[in-house]
Amino acid sequence: AQIYVAADAARMGVSPGSTVLLFLLIWIVSWGVLYFVVLKTPPGYVVGVVTAIVVAIAAWLFVKFIPVGQDDNHVLSIGIGGGFGIIMLMNVWGIIWRNNKRIIQGTLAGSPPANAAVLARQAFLASRTNFFLSVPMLFFMAASSHYTILGG
Repeated sequence: AQIYVAADAARMGVSPGSTVLLFLLIWIVSWGVLYFVVLKTPPGYVVGVVTAIVVAIAAWLFVKFIPVGQDDNHVLSIGIGGGFGIIMLMNVWGIIWRNNKRIIQGTLAGSPPANAAVLARQAFLASRTNFFLSVPMLFFMAASSHYTILGG
C-alpha cells in the first residue's frame, strides 16, 4: 500500500499512513458487519444483498474520504480491490478455516460437533461470498495500472 500512496503523499506533503489506516479501518469494519451476518446463517440471497450493500458503502467511503490520492486511479483502484481482498482474507481466516478446523477436530476425536451443520453452512456462505468478490477484486487490482476508471 505504501508504494501506491507514497508518491501522492509526497506530492501533497502529507503522511501516507492516514490513507493506509483509513483503508484498514473501512474494510475491517465492513468485514465485521459481514461476519455477524454470516453467523446468523441467513439464506444465501440475503448474504449476497448485504454483501453488495456493505462493499458498495465501503468503496464509497474509501473514495470519498481518502486523505491521499483522490485523483489517482492507482490508489483508488487498489484501495477498492484490496478492500475486497481484505474481506476475502478475513473470511478465510475468520470463518472458513476456523469452522472447518472445529469440524475436523471433532471428527478426528470420534464425532463431529453438534453444530457441525451450522459451522459448515457459515463456511459455505463465506466461501460463496469470496467467490462472488473474486472477479470484482481482480478487476480493480488490474484496473490500477491497465484501465483508468476512477481518476487520472
